[in-house]
Amino acid sequence: MNRDTAIGLLERLHKAQNEFYAGASGAALEQLFAANITWTVPGDNRIAGTYRGLEEVLDYFRRRRDLAGH
Repeated sequence: MNRDTAIGLLERLHKAQNEFYAGASGAALEQLFAANITWTVPGDNRIAGTYRGLEEVLDYFRRRRDLAGH
């Protein structure tokens, strides 16, 4: 993947995250993630851990949104 493609993808991800945290359904995130995605959150806190698969990752994003009070 070239730099411009990577930057474009990150921009789409950040836009989809911001929309989701503002109350959107998460459909834009689902379009960006592979079904076998693995998302790792480092640290020792309430949301740290490794999330595997689309549903676990989306559940993580929902928890994070709820913990932040939307």
